[in-house]
Amino acid sequence: MGGPPEPAASPNARFPTRMCVGCGHILPWDADVCPHCGRDYRYEPQQTGKSARVGTGMRILVYLLSFFIPFLGIIIGVVFYASSNEEDYKHVGKICLLISLLPLLLLLVCWFFGSMSTGIWLPSLFL
Repeated sequence: MGGPPEPAASPNARFPTRMCVGCGHILPWDADVCPHCGRDYRYEPQQTGKSARVGTGMRILVYLLSFFIPFLGIIIGVVFYASSNEEDYKHVGKICLLISLLPLLLLLVCWFFGSMSTGIWLPSLFL
């Protein structure tokens, strides 16, 4: 199991054969191309249309890091956005950047309303 398939039994046992996966005709075992449908057996066809994707676990991790450590989230977002041409990586990078801004905005809002309730105006903290 895992190796090449065994040759099919043929009426003439001296010449093993196999079945073409393209058209179903019987071929000699050492045939490179099926004479009936033209399927090429010299190389494996490359998978097309398969793009690199960011896994769900990785997304959750970088999103949580972006929220709880905004500076790290900004770095992760820029790296993901700039280092790959894949749309999925660029999307994750954008979301990381946006999530990183949320705690910073929340901090500013809390600071602003906290300073109003204590009577210390925000600009006076910088003097």
